[in-house]
Amino acid sequence: LTLNNNAANRIVAGTGTTNTMDAQANLIFSDGKNLGVGTTAPNSFSGYSTVTIGGANSTTGSGLDFENNSGTILARIFGDASGAQYGAVANGFHRFEIDGSEKMRIHPSGIVGIGAGNQTADLGVGLHIKTSDAGAPSGGLNTDADDLVIENSGSGGMTIYTGTQNTGAINFSRSSGVNGGVIRYDHNNETM
Repeated sequence: LTLNNNAANRIVAGTGTTNTMDAQANLIFSDGKNLGVGTTAPNSFSGYSTVTIGGANSTTGSGLDFENNSGTILARIFGDASGAQYGAVANGFHRFEIDGSEKMRIHPSGIVGIGAGNQTADLGVGLHIKTSDAGAPSGGLNTDADDLVIENSGSGGMTIYTGTQNTGAINFSRSSGVNGGVIRYDHNNETM
């Protein structure tokens, strides 16, 4: 790699300027802090170094692929005018970590685990929120009530938090109507 003298801060393959990377700004270092790929003007945010990936034209987006050494795409981040997309391409899960510890996982089936990790797949539930490990249920979970599972090795619970003059409710709906039934607590009258 050589630095193209005719285009400051551009890294180009080969020497000279004739047909070198089609004379485009394919890789730009701006002030030694910001990197631009496919753009001559990388974004800059005060106090941060940035990487800007430009689209091929004014209507397409850009993306970043993560591949293994045989060229198989494992994950990708992509953005265009319709929105952003983050994906595990090879039928994998999405794992979110903080300080090296897994905090949330989305499985290929759409199951979401918060604080649950691998156990979410074992339980086969829709949304699994775990504050501590209670162990696998010996008889399994009731499949009629496994869309939301709250797990704790000690006491567990759920709070519906509303204003002092309002109500909190759990509605039971059906496809043929709005409400089949409701459990409601009225804070103003302190009644259920």
